[in-house]
Amino acid sequence: MKHKISKLMLFAALIPLWGCVEVRDKEVTIAPPATPAPKVIERKFSDLVVNQDLYLYKGGLRTKQEMDALIANEGLLREVETYSLQFQKIIFSAEGRLFTMGNVVTLKAEELISEEGHILTFPEGQVAPLGHDGRHGGHIALIIENAEGLLSIVLRGENGGQGHPGKDPDLALKGKKGRDANGGLCVNGKIREACTPDPGGQGLPGYQGLPGYRGGNTGTLSLEIKSKSKFQPKIYRLVGKGGSGGVGGKGGQGGDGGDSINRKKPRVGAGSQGPEGPQGKPGPYGQDGIQESVCAVNESGANCI
Repeated sequence: MKHKISKLMLFAALIPLWGCVEVRDKEVTIAPPATPAPKVIERKFSDLVVNQDLYLYKGGLRTKQEMDALIANEGLLREVETYSLQFQKIIFSAEGRLFTMGNVVTLKAEELISEEGHILTFPEGQVAPLGHDGRHGGHIALIIENAEGLLSIVLRGENGGQGHPGKDPDLALKGKKGRDANGGLCVNGKIREACTPDPGGQGLPGYQGLPGYRGGNTGTLSLEIKSKSKFQPKIYRLVGKGGSGGVGGKGGQGGDGGDSINRKKPRVGAGSQGPEGPQGKPGPYGQDGIQESVCAVNESGANCI
């Protein structure tokens, strides 16, 4: 299923947005604060120059090399963190990308200058581990006094994890037993084929894999730009794809071969065991995430889509 991509060009006046805004039946209400309130990681800096990939992770800004080393040593942590980061100036080069990693992030600055830089919730192709839903894109709040230039903001949900494999085969999937040899017919020479038992039947197909896990929602965005005559944000909302279904389970065991004409030891000279059944079908894909709101506020109220 293809993603629906929503691209917004916001050239209208953007003024202070107070708090998180919910839209219900076209009425705007202030969302109640979370209980208990999350711990906020607060940092103050002079300037931030984003001229490479930077990741907001484990309490700080990490380079690609630092991020790779952390993941290699301890795996990717999936807990959501809440940040409030304040700067004098933020500068994005064309190569600069800031990944918020699904966290709840407030970026405050006196000045923002962007030469076609990017703010993104997750890297493209980010996938949840096996058996996990994709993460929500979190929330990004930009509170800027003066902004200029072109800045792309990509709200992307994490893709859902793959479903679990189909369960192991049990006796219900075992193939049928082969035809036994018939001593009476064989001895009398009436039917020579009766002297030899048949091999067992093929096992049944394995169990189907379990469904893939749900893709993450895009996350939300609020913009508070006080002076923005030269500022051109491009906003994209990309839902996380549903995860692929789990692989099918192993096919059932082949059936036992038929008994021989040896009455005391019927399994001596018995027919061969049947072949294993085919692998089960893969599970269905999980559901995609959904697009969430982008909000700005003016004197008339909140504008959300």
